[in-house]
Order: sequence, then structure tokens, then C-alpha cells
Amino acid sequence: MSDDTSRMPSTPQGAPLRMGIPFAGSGAIGPGPRRFRDAEQKPKDTKSALKKLWRFVSYYKVLLVVMMFCSIGATAFSVVGPRVLSQATTLLFEGAKAQAQSSGTIDFAGIGHILLIALLIYAVSSILMFVQSWFMVHISQKVSYDLRARAIDKIQRLPLSYFDSQRKGDVLSRITNDVDTLSQSINQGLTQAITSLVTIVGVLAMMFTIHVRMTLIVLCMVPITLLATRVVVRKSQPLFRAQQARLGAINTRVEETFSGLEVVKSFSQEHKVRMQFVEENDALFEASWKSLALSGLLRPVTTLISNAAYVGVVVSGVYFASVGAITVGHIQAFVQYVT
Repeated sequence: MSDDTSRMPSTPQGAPLRMGIPFAGSGAIGPGPRRFRDAEQKPKDTKSALKKLWRFVSYYKVLLVVMMFCSIGATAFSVVGPRVLSQATTLLFEGAKAQAQSSGTIDFAGIGHILLIALLIYAVSSILMFVQSWFMVHISQKVSYDLRARAIDKIQRLPLSYFDSQRKGDVLSRITNDVDTLSQSINQGLTQAITSLVTIVGVLAMMFTIHVRMTLIVLCMVPITLLATRVVVRKSQPLFRAQQARLGAINTRVEETFSGLEVVKSFSQEHKVRMQFVEENDALFEASWKSLALSGLLRPVTTLISNAAYVGVVVSGVYFASVGAITVGHIQAFVQYVT
């Protein structure tokens, strides 16, 4: 990236080597309080890092603008879809009710016309979503390509003293795992940010036009969802940082072992090296399963809250429909909008 690469946060250097074999009792193996604290440190300047990342993304402004328009269009069409389908549901219900009372029939022609419109809306939304995904993947991969190229250029300019103070596994991890993680974050995060904003605005607008009080019932669930999300994210972030640190440590261990394999065999240190690797692997396993298990709680928690919102919509919707305030189709649209 830039000349600030040498100041990127890293974990302390592994144990000193004598002819490729770690000193016994050096403290290089196992979690270690110092290394675990370093793994949990927050970025020193997140705002500056995001600005640098934006400079890489902004190289592809034209593609980015096209992607944003496609994303907004796809989301807008998908938001309109449930409102259109609600009309078909209302026609079907009213027609069935009239037919049961021998006062009319079901307007299948009108229902078919509405369903055709809904089909076209969802088809356009799917096409725009595909185009948006294609452009987003292209942008994220180009950014990854640029980052790797800049990282290699920077590494070639760094003095040897830098590599003496850094673990090789951490340096390799920044070029491979960290760049891949950043690419996935750009691909998913930027798209989700745009679609989520458009969805929130569009869904709220549709819900308020249908029924204000039912919308307020649904909005009562939003603070609970935000609180649950905040708790899970705050607990899981340090664990994910620890996981990345453990991954760098195990990369270092593997690189040191294979580069000094002849020395290891000459001094009959195979068992010792294997035990050191097992401890590093155990530490990575511990950090990985904890981070993934905790982050996995987010979906069931939000699903539970969403189901509670469904119940509130159905119960209140039945009441308001019974007094003629809304139609059955509106209840169906509300259930889709809660999602």
C-alpha cells in the first residue's frame, strides 16, 4: 500500500532460533498473555485506513457508479414487489368472499394481470442484482490485485531490520489471508451497505403508506435487534483478531520448520517441533471456534426477534382487518416487509 505498511499492527516476534530450533522455555508456544493482548488491540487509526482503502476503490469510479445504480434499482424493485402482490391477495380474498355469499366471482383476469406485473418486477430486480454482483466482484478482485502488487513493492523496499523484528508468518498472512479477507469485506460489505439503506427507506415508506400503527409495532423490535447485534459484534471482534494472530503464528511455525528441516532432523528435534506445532494448532482452534460460535448466535437471535415481529403483525393485522382499516393483502405485504 503506502509507506505506512511498516507501522501495521503485528504480534510480537516468535521465539529466537538457534540453528532453526526454538529455545526451550522461550514462551513462544501457547497463548501467552502478552500475545493475546496484542491480538485484541484495536486498529490505531481506522479512519485513515478506510481513507487509504477508498483510494484503491475510487480508481474504478465508473464501475462503482454503475454497481450502485444497479444495486439501488434491484432493491427498489424488490421492495415494490410485495405491495403489488398484496393487491392480488386482496382480489382473491374479496372474490372468494363474494363467491361464498353468491354476490360475485373471483376476478382471475385481474389477478393474472397483477401477477404478471409482479413477475416482471422481480425479473428486473434479479437481472439488476446479477449485474451489480458481477461489477462488485470485478471491483473487489481488482482492488485485491492492486493491494498485492503494492504490498510486494513495499516489501522489496523495506530494510532487513524490518524482517528481523517481524514474524515471517505475519508478513505472509498480510499478503494472502488479510488481502483475501479485505476483498470479501469489500465485495459483501459495500453491497450490503447500499442495499440495506435503500431497503430500510423503501420498506418504511411502504409500511407507513399501508398502516401507521402497525408500522410502529414493527419498529419497536428494531432497538432490540440493534442491541442484540451490538452485543454479539463487540464480543466476537476481539476473538476474530485473536484468530488472525494465531493464524500468523502457525504460518510462522510452519515456515520455520520447513526452512530448517535439515537442522531439525540433524539434532533429532522432530518430536519437540511436532509438540510445538500441536500447541500452536490448539491455540488457533480455540480462537477460531470461539469466534465463529459467538458470531453464529447473531442469526438465531435476530430470527427470534423477527418471528416476534411476525406475531405482532399478524395479531394486529387481523384486528385492523376486522374493523376494515386494512385489507388481507396488506397483512401479507407487511409479513414480507418485516423480513
